[in-house]
Amino acid sequence: MAPRARIHFLFGLALLLALTMPALGREQKILQKKTSAPADPQVRAADSWIWQTAGSTGSNFGGTPTLHVTSFDPGTGGQNQRTLVQFDLSSIPRSGIKLATLKLFMNSAPSVSRNYDVHRLINLWVEDEVSWDNRLNLLPEVPTTAWTTVGGGGDFSGAVTATTASGTTINVTLSWTVTSDIQLYFGGSPPSANYGAIIVDSVESANPVQGAIFDSKEGPTEANHPSLTVEFIQQVTGLAAVPGNGQIALSWSYPAAAGIVTSVTRGVLILRKAGSPIAATTVPTDGTVPTRNVVCSNTVGDGVVVFNSSLITPVTTFNDSGTGDNPDCPPANGTTYYYKVFTRDAADNYSANGADSSFAAEIMATPGATASTQQAAVWMAPTGASTLAPAGLIPSTMAVVGSNSNLLQGFNPSNGTDIFAPLSTGGAIGPAFGARLPVVEAGINSLGVPATFIPNQDNLLYAVDTTPGADPSAGRSLWSPIPFINPTGLTTNNFGAGAGVFVKSISTGSSLPRDMVIVGTRNGLNSLNSIVGIDANTGIKNWSVNGSAL
Repeated sequence: MAPRARIHFLFGLALLLALTMPALGREQKILQKKTSAPADPQVRAADSWIWQTAGSTGSNFGGTPTLHVTSFDPGTGGQNQRTLVQFDLSSIPRSGIKLATLKLFMNSAPSVSRNYDVHRLINLWVEDEVSWDNRLNLLPEVPTTAWTTVGGGGDFSGAVTATTASGTTINVTLSWTVTSDIQLYFGGSPPSANYGAIIVDSVESANPVQGAIFDSKEGPTEANHPSLTVEFIQQVTGLAAVPGNGQIALSWSYPAAAGIVTSVTRGVLILRKAGSPIAATTVPTDGTVPTRNVVCSNTVGDGVVVFNSSLITPVTTFNDSGTGDNPDCPPANGTTYYYKVFTRDAADNYSANGADSSFAAEIMATPGATASTQQAAVWMAPTGASTLAPAGLIPSTMAVVGSNSNLLQGFNPSNGTDIFAPLSTGGAIGPAFGARLPVVEAGINSLGVPATFIPNQDNLLYAVDTTPGADPSAGRSLWSPIPFINPTGLTTNNFGAGAGVFVKSISTGSSLPRDMVIVGTRNGLNSLNSIVGIDANTGIKNWSVNGSAL
């Protein structure tokens, strides 16, 4: 082949490989409630503002087109205003969050520049119920729940996530870097539920009044709705391990892009540990390239570097053996090994969340001289927290897992991939005694969609849509306008077991119009205990039986 022709051939081959490589790496996605293309329903999103002034501390402003941050005390008592925002993160798969930027459009500015602080909210609130006094309010099905301290105090982190100067110019966008808060939802040990953020003036109770007004997600101009721009690196999917004699073969896939790819992937870094899982605190440093070394001597945290690829076309297999991809440090028969796989972008940033890798892809296997001594997990799905009960299961379709991190997670029981993004509830999921969550298939229940019912340790009962796939409905409440209920009306409901579901379509002789959910409480005295029957479609109580005082 002539030199010039050879150069052209090699260039063409490189171009072909580049065009066929996975559409994955560092990605960017803007979360913003919109109906115009590309539409974003933001099903789990919320925003509102709360007002300290007398006569309005119990008022709700969740449906207004504006959001307010004000510092004011005329000398007769504070009249401060604070804004709450929450974004639906469910369209972002399990990923390492590299950057997250909150943006609000300010249509009215203070007369002098103010510093506005963002704090992470750490407790549940509801958009059409929240007020200065209460985070849950107004609905008879849910007894009023006050903030720990009025105005949200005690229910948002005391640490300031980010501060931005307002300036005095109207019709501008203010930005806050909130990466650390979003990382906690996608990792953390345990991960944090997503309750959004509260924005307050750094120095409240000014005189004269100093305030700003922002567009809410109900505002007339979609481009000015609150937004969250997230940059992330997805984890690999389908991670599998096949043990053999003195070897373990790993394989994985690169998922399709969920946002706009800004830096293509360069493959993976694989760490290995014998005997126990790799610590969540084991995280490769962004911008570095750990190398595999002889006799297992090169490590990151408590994991041995056994593979680090950097190719035009990222590989999808790794053979851990004396004659494979790790010849100097092969696995020993009879020892169980854990592998953690990090995706890399072109700048050698990894799919970890700050200093946490609890949601990185992981698998385990034990090699052996014979087939009977070889073992491997079919899949491992990270929860980052203790689970309180066995998974609710629809065979081959869905496994629903609750944990003490207040997150409900849904996995494909065949391969461990996510069915829907983790759903945040107001407390540790499941009854105190750790009963299995029921999961009812769409084809037989009266709701018409797959559903689970959660008697939760925040004293509330939830009905949750568990529709598989990328459906934005997955994880939404199935009861409207109420997102959850308190089935006994008491301020405490210590549920003693999981919910039972009476399914009308497979019963005989039932006169009920729809399915019924049955829950029971264990609140100490017999007279406080109840068994309650609830309409599965509406959340309305059908009946209750109270314990007798003995």
